[in-house]
Amino acid sequence: MVRNTLALIIVLVISLTLMSCKEDTSNPVTPTPEEPVIKVISPTSTTEIIDSVMVEVEATDNKGVTKVEFYVDNVILKTWTVPPYEYLWKLTNQEDSSKHSIYFKAYDADGNITTTEILFAIVRRMKTPNELNVIKINETEVWLKWKGNRNIAEKYEFEAKANEGIYEVIGETGAENDSVRILWQHLYDTKYSFRMRAKKGNYYSNYSNVVSNIYLLPKDFTLTKPINGSSITGRPIVFEWNQSMGAVNYALQIAKSSNFDTIYYQKSGLTATSDTVETLKGNTKYYWKVQGYNRVNGETTSDIWEVNIEAYACNGVVEYEGKIYGMVKIGEQCWIKENLNVGTRINGAANPSNNGTVEKYCYNDNEANCNTYGGLYTWNEAMGYSTTAGVRGICPEGWHIPTNAEFQTLASSVSNNSNALKAVGQGTGSGAGTNTSGFSALLAGYRYYGGYFVSLSDFAYFWSSTEYSSPYARFIGLDYNGANITFNYYYKEFGFSVRCVED
Repeated sequence: MVRNTLALIIVLVISLTLMSCKEDTSNPVTPTPEEPVIKVISPTSTTEIIDSVMVEVEATDNKGVTKVEFYVDNVILKTWTVPPYEYLWKLTNQEDSSKHSIYFKAYDADGNITTTEILFAIVRRMKTPNELNVIKINETEVWLKWKGNRNIAEKYEFEAKANEGIYEVIGETGAENDSVRILWQHLYDTKYSFRMRAKKGNYYSNYSNVVSNIYLLPKDFTLTKPINGSSITGRPIVFEWNQSMGAVNYALQIAKSSNFDTIYYQKSGLTATSDTVETLKGNTKYYWKVQGYNRVNGETTSDIWEVNIEAYACNGVVEYEGKIYGMVKIGEQCWIKENLNVGTRINGAANPSNNGTVEKYCYNDNEANCNTYGGLYTWNEAMGYSTTAGVRGICPEGWHIPTNAEFQTLASSVSNNSNALKAVGQGTGSGAGTNTSGFSALLAGYRYYGGYFVSLSDFAYFWSSTEYSSPYARFIGLDYNGANITFNYYYKEFGFSVRCVED
């Protein structure tokens, strides 16, 4: 009995305890306040902005976001009260390279505020290219040139229109360039206008200046002189052609083959309809043509004519630097038969330099000796500071400093007898000059080390254009008491006589 009573009491206690654990809803617990969460979608970091940028943020809160603010340079630029929190921020009125601070604030119903970290935006203006010009235009191409400021541009885009039509894009090039060649079909006698702009992605600068040009090639024209297929002698030779309407200048080309693979003579920028040429070789056939150019280098080319230059008689004179020189034919060579006397005299102790002025020595520093025997020249001065064998050097146009081989040919023509080369009255005994060749060599002496002059009336030395080695060059020598012709080399600083042979 007692045991049953005790069990009942325990059951009753447990029941009462469970009843006391029922939820009490009369006094609710207040949750801990939460700050709004804000996330910047764009821009996400310091960025360069060309014209505008889409500003976008996300904001959330357990009580709800009441507003979001967008600050630029600590000034509210935009306020949202409902999502989406997006705004197209335009900076077209801001200066290039200006820097602006930006951040956002989000508010909730409890008055909590969250502020983002500060970001920076830098304004970059797409600069406009200028001074656009047409360099050349023809049926299928146009060459354009301009002044550009690359700035942030990636490319340049080009547009064109015919007459009063609509502009269309015709090509583009990288922003590192300042000229371009564009393949584009042009119609004859049509006005074309061109413009360009800088580009980066979907952003563009303003358009450049507009440049217009009428595609109009120079009219066809004909050659007139020398007559096609003719043979002529003497020189200089005058080449002539008719005027081409629309041409502002011409270019004459002369070659030894009809395909002009190697140009022998070329002269551009001719405003007259003729050109005088003095350098054509005798006993040679040449081909010639003329190109007429308009103001943007559109060209029209004449027919190709040929002309035969007969062997020169080599019996005239050469006018050069205010002096007149005779010429003489020896074997198959044509020589100037006097020692060259051109340039400004310097004293024997001085050294000439590559200063654009021909500098000569006169024996014993006496100008009268130059008038009689010709000037004395260092090898470099005679060569015009070239080292190329056969170069013109200080010779007249159409003539050159003879090579060592050409002097050997001369010697063979007189059977290696120097007396045949020496003028009458030069040398004595077995070295007395007979001048049977007409070369008329004078024993002019030479300029030695330290500015000394030696061997007048004893020796004549003539520079060749053949270099022996860096300090030496080849020459030929004649002496007063022998008939031999000496071939040797000597220091380039010595002052020797100079003869010229025809090209």
